[in-house]
Amino acid sequence: MSAVHEQRQPNPVTKANFFSKWFFIWTREILVKGLQRNLDPSDLYETEPSLESTQVSSFLLGHWEQELKRSKPNVLRMIFKAYGWSFVPASIVYSIMAIAVHTTQPLMLGGLVSFFSESTGKITKHSAYLYAMGVVLCSLISGLFFHPFMKYLFRVGSRVRLACAGLVYRKFLRVSVAADNSGVSGYAISLMATDLPTFNESFYCFHELWRGPLEGVVFVYIIYQLIGWPAVVGLGTIVAFIPLQAWAARAIARYKRSSADVGDERVKLMNEIIAAMQLIKMYAWEKSFAKLIGKVRKEEMDSIRGSTYIYAGLQCTGMISKLSLFLSLVTYVFTGDIVTSQKVFIVASYYDHLNDSLLHSWPLAINMWVETFVVANRVKDFLFQHENPADGGVHNFKEAEDNPEHGNFFGRTHKPKAEVKSITVHKLSASWDQKKQEKRHRHIEDVSFQAQDQQFVGIVGTVGAGKSTLLQVILGELDIISGSVEVNGVLSYAPQEPWLLRGSLRDNILFTEPYDEQRYLEVLRVCHLDRDVEQLPLGDSTRVGEGGASLSGGQKARVSLARAVYRKADIYLLDDPLSAVDSHVSKMLLDRCLNEFLSKKIRILVTHRVQLLRHVDHLV
Repeated sequence: MSAVHEQRQPNPVTKANFFSKWFFIWTREILVKGLQRNLDPSDLYETEPSLESTQVSSFLLGHWEQELKRSKPNVLRMIFKAYGWSFVPASIVYSIMAIAVHTTQPLMLGGLVSFFSESTGKITKHSAYLYAMGVVLCSLISGLFFHPFMKYLFRVGSRVRLACAGLVYRKFLRVSVAADNSGVSGYAISLMATDLPTFNESFYCFHELWRGPLEGVVFVYIIYQLIGWPAVVGLGTIVAFIPLQAWAARAIARYKRSSADVGDERVKLMNEIIAAMQLIKMYAWEKSFAKLIGKVRKEEMDSIRGSTYIYAGLQCTGMISKLSLFLSLVTYVFTGDIVTSQKVFIVASYYDHLNDSLLHSWPLAINMWVETFVVANRVKDFLFQHENPADGGVHNFKEAEDNPEHGNFFGRTHKPKAEVKSITVHKLSASWDQKKQEKRHRHIEDVSFQAQDQQFVGIVGTVGAGKSTLLQVILGELDIISGSVEVNGVLSYAPQEPWLLRGSLRDNILFTEPYDEQRYLEVLRVCHLDRDVEQLPLGDSTRVGEGGASLSGGQKARVSLARAVYRKADIYLLDDPLSAVDSHVSKMLLDRCLNEFLSKKIRILVTHRVQLLRHVDHLV
């Protein structure tokens, strides 16, 4: 799972000097490799420390916590507070330099053209050399600063995207299971895969928001000085298309919002269909669900197609500069003035820049930042999803272990470092939906039990009685309506539906825990996996495939159990891990694993096998 990562070399940019960074010389090594052979993942460098997701997300998290103290939190305002100091001044400096270069170069070109013109001999040879040097110098300055600046803006956009992805990921780990059932998983995937990359592009063109109008004012003034009021004709032609650009930007943003909303609905629907695929196949409902997916996909494609058509139509604006130049020069001739080659070259250059600034770069920047506003609002909506009020979930329990203090949140107390290990549930009532607290909506009602150190507790009941729900409450994944839950000790959990990584068998058992060979081999034995490992082609290094596709249902259940058992915990929550294995294996797991290996731990077992209840100390 981490083999490729271990082979990566340190990023050379971290040791590159200013000259190497400015001219991208540090990329020479990997470019030479790519020239000699095909690159593979091991050729990639380590991520720069400044772009590590942990670092950037922690940095933005602090700003988000400050933003939450305001009456109306705003994601975009938070981003500008966090990163504005790093790119706004640079954008202003670059914009001023770009305007100066774009203003000077046509004048230098006009002077050079005047030297070769037959109608005038006012330009000396020495001046012509200076004009030529000016043209070259302007091109050199533009080339020297453009790419490093674009790279800098792209890095800022990458930081923002990674930081927001970290916030989304952190929130997703804290979101309640009830909220996840309403499509939060698809929402999070859509955000990180489709929406957040918008930050890369929007920061890439941030400086165009003010450079375009400012550059337009400067160029129009110079054109007016050259040809007088006929410049108004050409400018009017360009300005006439600006409302069209504004309408197009709003229309594209509207289509983007519609596409994002329908995309979320499609992802949610696909998740539900994939989860119920076996049932759909058994009832031959493929065509009905295909029509349902096709309808949603058609709505999404209509939105994408609409925005694409508008964007394609905007590409025709490249002819506007030629039309503006033609109308201005025709009007200039009709006024009785003489058109010189110098004026034609200068005016044509400025109109090209005007077309790029006012009809291409500026509208593009506006469009991108309209999309960025939409994305920022979607991120904010996700960050305000209902989450567990307690220190629940694996992620938060890990935080609690690192924190010497413990907290009491809405009736749930967790003390991972308590000397006496126990679980106490007192008159507990819980619901999947905190908004529906009536008794008819409660999934657990007035449940009480206590598990002391080394006790084996069995939880039984009919289907839908709330056995798994009770474990979810203990884990902190469900809202408590009344009563209390006190957990003294570190938890480990084996879910009812095994969840496996697309990695090796060992990766799925260790699950980021440090490798202890003696404990690992013992866990394989007590979970009856030692024989399976011997039969696998690569032993425990065999990759199990997506969701454990290469394993049987019983093997998946035992791998999930082994993962929970391998973790050194005080309390083991086991949600019916014996249901997918036959009676012979079930007895071996009960004897070796639960009654022998975990005999000194608290074990809470959910099961529907009544014959196993004689082994438990307490029954719920």
